[in-house]
Amino acid sequence: MGLIGGALKSGINKFDPSMSMITIFIVGLLVIFLKAYIVRIAYNNVAEKVTGNKYKLTYMDSLFMVLLFMGLF
Repeated sequence: MGLIGGALKSGINKFDPSMSMITIFIVGLLVIFLKAYIVRIAYNNVAEKVTGNKYKLTYMDSLFMVLLFMGLF
C-alpha cells in the first residue's frame, strides 16, 4: 500500500508550467510530419527491392499511413 501514488509526486515536480498547450500541439504536429517523411523515404527505398512494386509513396500517402497506424496503437 505504500507505493500507491509514489510516482505522482515526482511527476508534479517535473512539470514545466512555461510550456503552453500551443507549443505542445506544434511539437506534436512536427513529430507526425517527421514520421511521415521517414515512412516515405523508407518505403520508397525498400519496397521496390522487397516486393518488386514500382509504386512510389507520396507524402500524403505516408501521412495517412502514419495517422492510420497511430490510431491503431
